[in-house]
Amino acid sequence: MAKNEEGVCQYCKCRKKLCNAHIIPESFYVGKGLGPFLQIQADDFIKRRPIGYYDQNIICRDCDGFFSAVEGYVSKLFDDTVLQNYKTGVLYILNKPVFDYSKVRRFILFLLWKAGVSLSSGCSCVRLGKYEDILLDILKGVRPDDDELFKIFIVKFKEKEMQGAFAIKKTSFGGNIAYAFICNGFVFYVIPRLGFNVKNEPYSASLLTSDRMIITEVDTNFDGIHKMFREMMLKQINFINSKKGSVKDDK
Repeated sequence: MAKNEEGVCQYCKCRKKLCNAHIIPESFYVGKGLGPFLQIQADDFIKRRPIGYYDQNIICRDCDGFFSAVEGYVSKLFDDTVLQNYKTGVLYILNKPVFDYSKVRRFILFLLWKAGVSLSSGCSCVRLGKYEDILLDILKGVRPDDDELFKIFIVKFKEKEMQGAFAIKKTSFGGNIAYAFICNGFVFYVIPRLGFNVKNEPYSASLLTSDRMIITEVDTNFDGIHKMFREMMLKQINFINSKKGSVKDDK
């Protein structure tokens, strides 16, 4: 589909003019000063994206705009100058009412939904099946949100170089399928499965809840959850430091 053509908006289901919807919000790309923004594909091939990663085939401007305030709030909240006020050791702990749980959760669920409906190569790993319609109903307020569904765990990379790396990955968390969104130096894990058992899961205490948000800081030795991210970090850091490599512009 050509840029800005009409199509069926996957959110409102109406035929309207579609927009360039950023899977990772555009505000997360602004002013980082770390050189090119890099998207790491499923095959680990790095692609430079000067204006961010977007899909022009999924949503109209009106529907995308519903989430602008939420995205703006989260991009400001997930900033080092703000988060440093809540750091204890390797954890950032924000208790209610310091953060707005509904906005943070809504932001992350919107990431998951956009990736799930997108047919672009960077989102090919995200296939939600029956959870796609459930997720849309939750976002639209047709169905009440459920804390037992779409559980969220958040990681922050210590290395500043990781702020320029973006990727969407399918992985495993506590024996369940999970989707990881790497952006702006953070990883947002989302576990779609209803009834996810976290009783014996070592990370269960750090899952996002309505009363508390815990962000776990990790560095290049991080491989406790998934070795892939440690390798990704090293690849990104080496690229930034050397300013050379096999990187293709995405225009």
